[in-house]
Amino acid sequence: MKAMDGKVLPRSRRSPGWRFLGGGVVNPFLFFGLVLALAAVFYMSEAIIDHRTIELQNESEKEQLFVKINELQETLKKEREVARRKVEASAEKTEHLEEVLRSTSTEALPPMKILPRNGIGAVQVRERPPFRGEALGKSWPTPGYRKAVAARARGGGEANDRGSEERRAAVRDAMKHAWRGYRKYAFGEDELEPVTKTTANDFGHLGATAIDAIDTLWIMGLEDEYKEAREVMTGFREKMMGATPLSTFECTIRLLGGFMSVYYLTGDKLFLDNARDLGDRLLSAYAKDGVGMPSGFISLKSLDHFNANWLRDNHLLAEFGTTQLEFYALSRETGDMKYAEASAKPLIGVHKRNNAQYLLSTHFLSSGEVATEETYTMGAMADSYYEYLLKAWVQAGAHRGDMVHDTGKRWEGAMDEMIKYLLYKQKSLSALIEVRGPLDKEKANPAIPTPNLDEMNHLACFAPGMLALGAHKAKDLLSKRKQDQYLRVAEDLTHTCYLFYNMTATGLAGETYDFISDKILIHDRHNMLRPEAVESLMILYRVTGKNKYREWGWEIFQAIEKHCKVEAGYSGVRDVTQEPAELDNKMQSWFLAETLKYLYLLFSPTDVVSLDEWVFNTEAHPLMIW
Repeated sequence: MKAMDGKVLPRSRRSPGWRFLGGGVVNPFLFFGLVLALAAVFYMSEAIIDHRTIELQNESEKEQLFVKINELQETLKKEREVARRKVEASAEKTEHLEEVLRSTSTEALPPMKILPRNGIGAVQVRERPPFRGEALGKSWPTPGYRKAVAARARGGGEANDRGSEERRAAVRDAMKHAWRGYRKYAFGEDELEPVTKTTANDFGHLGATAIDAIDTLWIMGLEDEYKEAREVMTGFREKMMGATPLSTFECTIRLLGGFMSVYYLTGDKLFLDNARDLGDRLLSAYAKDGVGMPSGFISLKSLDHFNANWLRDNHLLAEFGTTQLEFYALSRETGDMKYAEASAKPLIGVHKRNNAQYLLSTHFLSSGEVATEETYTMGAMADSYYEYLLKAWVQAGAHRGDMVHDTGKRWEGAMDEMIKYLLYKQKSLSALIEVRGPLDKEKANPAIPTPNLDEMNHLACFAPGMLALGAHKAKDLLSKRKQDQYLRVAEDLTHTCYLFYNMTATGLAGETYDFISDKILIHDRHNMLRPEAVESLMILYRVTGKNKYREWGWEIFQAIEKHCKVEAGYSGVRDVTQEPAELDNKMQSWFLAETLKYLYLLFSPTDVVSLDEWVFNTEAHPLMIW
C-alpha cells in the first residue's frame, strides 16, 4: 500500500487507527465513544444548570431540584475525571506508538540509479516491500529494536572498582590512539599501515575500519570520533558502486554486522538504510539451485559472484554458516523475510542431509553433501558455524519458535561430539585439535592414512568463550550436569589460550601451536592482533566472576602496548619469540572492532553491553536479543 506521494506507508498506517497531526495513533471507536460520552454529560449539565428558567411550584420542589443539581454536578465531576484519565492514557499510548514509528519507519529510500551489469541488461534495486508477517513459515513479531535496551548499553547501573576503571580508561586511550592514526593517514579507506603511514584497501575502498570500529567508539563514549566515523558511512551507497569484488563472508560479518550493530545501539536510520542497501546486493551471491549456497565473492556493482579458484565448487562451513545473525536481524528490523530465508536455506539443507552427525566437516558441495575430504576442527573454515548455532538461538530470545528451528539442539550435539573427538587432554593441559578423515575411525579406509593434527590455532580460542556463554544462556536447553561440564572444559581451554601468550618472549601469542604430550610448541609465530583469547577472557569473567581472567587480559594488553604500539597506531608482529619485535605494518580492522572492544568490556561493569540483552556476532558487533 502506498501513499499519494509514492512512499511506502509506515507500518502503523496498516493497523486500525488514525494518525493525528502530531503523528500519534488513536483507535477511532475509542475516540468517538469518548466524544459522545462527554457531549451527553455536557448536555445534561447545561439543561440542569439552567434551572433559573424553570417555574418552581413550591419551596419543596426547589429544594429537591437543588439536591438533584448537586448530585448531577458531583456525577459530572467524576465523569470529567474519568474522561481526563482516558485522555492521558491515550496520550501515553500515542507517545509510545510515535516512538515505535520513529524507530521502525519503513519509508522508501531515494531511488537508486539503474546500473549496467557488464553491459548486459540492468540492475534495479527494488522498492522496500511491505511487512509480510511470516518468517520461514512461522509468525514473525514486530521489529526488535528497543530504545530502552540501547540506552542501557553503556551501563551506569553497576559500580566498578578503581583498578578496573583505570584499566578500562587505558584501553579507551588505546582506542583513541588507533583512531587518531587512522583518521590522519587513512580516513575513509579500508585499513591503515601504521609503520609506513599508508593505506591498504582490501575491502573496495568502503572504509572497513570506520564501519568495523564505529560501535566500539560509541560504546566507549568517544562522541567526536563516533561522528567522524559516521561521516564515512554517509556515502556508502555510492561507494558500493565502485568497489572491487569482495568476500561475501567478510562483507556480512564486518560491514552488514557493523551497520546493524550501530543501528541497534543508536537507532540512527542511516545505518539500517545502509544495511538494507548492502543486504539487497549480497543476496545476489546466494544460489537458486541446490541448497542455496552463497558464492565466496561478489561484485557489489555488477552483482556477479564466484568462488575462489582453490575452492572450485566447494563451500566452506564457516562461510555459509556465519550469516544468520546479521540477516535475521535485517529481516527483523525491515519486515522483509527474504534475507532470513536466504541465510537459513543452506543450513536447513545441510542439516537435513547430516541429521545423524552434529560435528560437521569443513567443505560441502552445492547439494549440501559433505565433500570427499573430511576435516573436523574448531579453527579456520569451521569455527564460527558453531558459534552461530548457539548465538542464533540466543539472539531469538523469546521468539525462538519463530526462527531458529533446530540450532540449539544442533549446537548441543556438536559440543558433545567436539568434547568426544577434538578435545586433547594430557595431564593438566587441554586443547582442541584437528581430525582428518571420518570421526569414527572404524569407517576409515585403512589404505588412506588420516592422522590427527595435534595442533591448535589461535582462532579456536573463541571456543571456551562460546562454551561458557552456552552454560550461562542455555540453561533451559542444557541439563545442570552438562552446564557444569561445558564450563569446566571452557576454563581449561581458556588457560591453554592464556599460555599461548604467557610462554613467549614478547607476551604475545602466535597463530598456531603444536602439542607433544603435555608440552606446547609454537608453530606459526606471527601475531595479527587477534581477538579470540580476550573474547573468551571477557565472557569467562562475566560468567564466573573470577578475577584471574581480568589479570590475564591486562597482561595481554600490556604486551600489545609494549610491542605493537607505534606513532600512528598498532601493528601486528612477525615473530612473537623475538625482541625487539619486527612489525608487519598492518592494523587489522578487527583490532578496533573486536580486540579493544573485548578488553574494554573485560574491565567494565557487567551491565555495559550486558550478555543478558546483547549477543555479539563473530566480528564483535553487538546485536539485540529479542
